[in-house]
Amino acid sequence: QYLRDRGWDVVEVGTTADLRDETLVLDRSGHPAWAHRAAHAMGGAGVEPRPDSSRYLDLTILVGATWRPPAEPLHP
Repeated sequence: QYLRDRGWDVVEVGTTADLRDETLVLDRSGHPAWAHRAAHAMGGAGVEPRPDSSRYLDLTILVGATWRPPAEPLHP
């Protein structure tokens, strides 16, 4: 929901058995600028190129256990 609220088109949400501490953005389509924008939106996540032409998506974001959304102001 955090990324959707910021204009990203999130097509699927799921879990993986691969547990990690840090968030990682995987560039699936060869657009490193997009991957770096997503990494910035996630608070400075790491980026790795992992091309995969069998997927119909540009990025995969593996959210780490330490990730927390930035605090937002409370509007009563």
